[in-house]
Amino acid sequence: MNIKKIFGAAILMAGSTMSAHADLVLDTFEYTSIDPSGNIVSGAELTFDDDDGAGATFGGVTVTSPDTFGVDSGLGTTGSDAITSAQGTYVGLSAAQGFTVYDLNATGSPEFLDPELKTGAGTLSIKAGNEVGYSATISYSDPSATIDIPGPNPQDFASAGEYFYFDVIAADNANGDSFSVDVTVFDGMGDSSTAALTVPTGVISNQRLLLSFASFSGVDFEDVVGVVADITALGTALDISLDEVGIVPEPTSIALLGLGLLGLGLRSRKKA
Repeated sequence: MNIKKIFGAAILMAGSTMSAHADLVLDTFEYTSIDPSGNIVSGAELTFDDDDGAGATFGGVTVTSPDTFGVDSGLGTTGSDAITSAQGTYVGLSAAQGFTVYDLNATGSPEFLDPELKTGAGTLSIKAGNEVGYSATISYSDPSATIDIPGPNPQDFASAGEYFYFDVIAADNANGDSFSVDVTVFDGMGDSSTAALTVPTGVISNQRLLLSFASFSGVDFEDVVGVVADITALGTALDISLDEVGIVPEPTSIALLGLGLLGLGLRSRKKA
């Protein structure tokens, strides 16, 4: 066995963060939806440029129709999610086929430039505008087992891993600005639990942030019917970009696998 190759593979596996394989991708910020004409749209894009989604557009389609969400909701429909109770605008099905709802709210006195949220091309981008801060809510749920039979379709997150991950492309978490992410998990028994993601201070660039399932209590990760991520930012200059959200195994298990390969290579070399 080539010890240099084994050593290199072990180091890559032990030190990988952003490149680590995710067993379950929840969201890539590209959605499959239905436009107002009833056409299926792949890679649907969303733009919020005002509070509560007012003036939100979807590839030139303006949001106008308030409604309660259902399996036949069209692109840009606004209302309340039946599983998570999140209020906002329905954008379509996520990478994990989750029924996805967005909401964006500015905090502080309104000024001439509100925060702006965009999705598409595999990226979620939020620009601060001139407000004191903003909050963005992303809700994922699957309210129907089939298109004809309503009811939750539980997902087994525990078999996919032990951590939520948020891949941050960029965030300037400095100069008095800050942001936080609270995640709420809902199970099929009607229980829910919320935990906070640990966000480092300073400038964040191409970094994977992890939230352990162990941080939650009283919720069954083998029977998940909904997840809500609440992003809150304070400051007039805090822009945030994400490129993926999902679930991964315990990071230490990846590192131990890499170290195990290294040990195997050293043992083989000693025998040779």
